[in-house]
Amino acid sequence: MSKIEKIFKNLKRKVTTLAIVMIAIQPVLAVGIMPASTYAATDSTGVPTAAAGPYINAVEETTGFDVVVPLGTSGAVPGDTLELLLGGDSFTTPLTTVLTDSDITSGEYTFNVVHGQLGADSVTDGDKVITAKVGDEFESAPLNLTLDTVAPTAVIAYSPIGGVVKEGDTLGITATFSEAIADTPVMQISLSGVETLADTDMSKVDATHYTYNRTVEDGNGNTTIALATGTDIAGNPVISVPTSGADYTVDNIAPDILLTGANPQKIEVGTAYTESGATVTDNIDTGLTSTIDASSVDVTKVGSYTVTYDAVDAAGNNATQVTRTVNVVAAPVVLSSETVNPPAGPVVPKAQLAVATTDYTPTYYGDGSTIAQGDVKADTTDKGDDKSGDNKNEKTDVKDKKSVPLWGIIFLLILAGIGGYLFYSQSPKQDGKK
Repeated sequence: MSKIEKIFKNLKRKVTTLAIVMIAIQPVLAVGIMPASTYAATDSTGVPTAAAGPYINAVEETTGFDVVVPLGTSGAVPGDTLELLLGGDSFTTPLTTVLTDSDITSGEYTFNVVHGQLGADSVTDGDKVITAKVGDEFESAPLNLTLDTVAPTAVIAYSPIGGVVKEGDTLGITATFSEAIADTPVMQISLSGVETLADTDMSKVDATHYTYNRTVEDGNGNTTIALATGTDIAGNPVISVPTSGADYTVDNIAPDILLTGANPQKIEVGTAYTESGATVTDNIDTGLTSTIDASSVDVTKVGSYTVTYDAVDAAGNNATQVTRTVNVVAAPVVLSSETVNPPAGPVVPKAQLAVATTDYTPTYYGDGSTIAQGDVKADTTDKGDDKSGDNKNEKTDVKDKKSVPLWGIIFLLILAGIGGYLFYSQSPKQDGKK
């Protein structure tokens, strides 16, 4: 055999040996270069849940919660390092473990996320992204959680507005919540104070609005509302005391009306009617005013008229109606002092009867005579043409003229009659002569 043949024969033997070795170690090489199977954190047994889904509430965040990482298809082996990540990065206090034989055998590992590890409350749902990885190579699919540690609050509104009601009224109570409320457990309401009510289910309008209708009972005073059993989606219990509108008022006492000014009120016919008004007092409300109806008063006609006054408080209690009588009376006849200037020219003769009631000096047509107090004088002077034609200087001046009541004239006439009778009765009787 030549030298060349020997070289090829040896080379062939070495290649065969190398091929056999390569075939033998191929499975080992394959394991070494193939990527391990991807594994994921899971929301199965051990993952925190809330009443309405994958939310972490205040109690769960404070006491801590578990995250379970499955290992079955991860390819992890004892000695590998397993780490839990938040948003792709390590937690503030890293959550890591070196896997043991028992971990691999059980097929899972449980991490406990303690208070403060998730940071601030979520801005959007599912923004707390948790993953796990083995060593530096493999990271699991994400587990999205929402952190909500704020308890819901409510504002109470009433119908009728203001929440002041009386017996028999139907009071509508509406609670508006600061966030969506879970359907279970059902939101409940209770009452204490003048009216009482044990925890009672409210009616859902939508995720943030619940209502309850109350038939008001007898009594007077405030009733306080409390909320119970309801939670938000994360399971945070509702704050029982509403942030506003916690009380409503039961008022079964009517207001009182007090007239101001005279009753009855007297005015002269033809004089404008002036309303004197009224005040209204109430056990709860202030600033109440009365409704006044004076439409029946007719100042152009003598008569008696009625003005009515009514009032109602915020609860709808009507005051007892109050009335005022308005008497429209005739104006008195008053003769005032005046100067009479007769017209120039012929004057028709006439008789005048004057009775002086005070010391004054009236001058009658032409003769210049005076009448003392109590005198009665008949003036029949002819007031015809003045030959001198100076009628303009003949005028009658009546100073301080005053009215004489009829009874005074009658009294004077009676006195005159009595005087005449006495005069004739005392005169000596004369015998008749033939």
